[in-house]
Amino acid sequence: MVARPQRRGVRLKVQPSSISLQSFEEVLPAPLPDEVVVEVRASSLNYHDYLVLTGAIPVADGRIPLSDGAGTVVAAGSAVKEFALGDNVLGIFFPDWVRGKPTPETLVNIAGDSVDGFAASHVVMPERRFTPMPEGLGFMEAATIPCAGVTAWTALTGDGGIEPGDVVVIQGSGGVAIWTLQLAKSMGARVIALTSSREKSATLASLGADLTIDYKSQPDWALPVIEFTGGAGADLIVDVVGGAGFSQSIAACRMGGRIAAIGFLADTIAPVAIPDLLLRHIRISGRAVGSREDQENLVKYISGKSINPVVGKSFYMEKLSDAFKEFERNETVGKISIVN
Repeated sequence: MVARPQRRGVRLKVQPSSISLQSFEEVLPAPLPDEVVVEVRASSLNYHDYLVLTGAIPVADGRIPLSDGAGTVVAAGSAVKEFALGDNVLGIFFPDWVRGKPTPETLVNIAGDSVDGFAASHVVMPERRFTPMPEGLGFMEAATIPCAGVTAWTALTGDGGIEPGDVVVIQGSGGVAIWTLQLAKSMGARVIALTSSREKSATLASLGADLTIDYKSQPDWALPVIEFTGGAGADLIVDVVGGAGFSQSIAACRMGGRIAAIGFLADTIAPVAIPDLLLRHIRISGRAVGSREDQENLVKYISGKSINPVVGKSFYMEKLSDAFKEFERNETVGKISIVN
């Protein structure tokens, strides 16, 4: 009898008062007719993964974490039509949200959350959970696309998108912020970046930021945004922080401008000045990643362009706990990558 191939990875040990990471090695499941076997080459950490690890998002005991993954198809079921052996592919954050507006039914089956994720040497998943990888990117860089890249893309292209010359404000130097900076610059926008250190400011400037603002030394950061724009305000604020600082996003937004609310790093509750929204016709749009079509459009857009996602640090799968500690320190510019 021929032995079945093995796979290794990490599962979550969920207990009443704690969650820990446990390595495993097991027989690789055989694919069903509509499934592909993907050798995972890289993943990247997202805030969503951190919420899972800390118990803020409940998951089943034994869940394989990580929502992002990039790899190569090494086997396929008899009914697979879209991919062939050797194809490089990306996971999709919301695989059931194909296009158009989301519904509660389409925002399910998230890898590393309600179903197993990419913290393994190989995954066996339906082919609908993948899109092709863009040409010209390595696996570590491509693995930043499904969550951070698509979130930045929908923030920029949603609700009419942006025009050349528009001013976009980004917050911090994490994956979504860097993706937004690079995409916005490629679209001809001017970008203001909020950061907390000289080192990060220099990196953001090297990536194309037209102005950097230290939000710690200048908590009223809307003032330099207004000054930079000649009193008008920014066309788009990509707000990843939420909390009390959300009032600054409102103050920094131009009349008729837009705030893409995509995160809540500071707090899930934010004060909103209703008169400012009404009198200045500011639109606030909540954004949670995007659809399969959004990911496909982003992959097409960046193919052939000189957009290189920033991977600040990388860790082997066996050091996943160290990667989460690095994520928690919040000192890395760009994404933290996990490689096999």
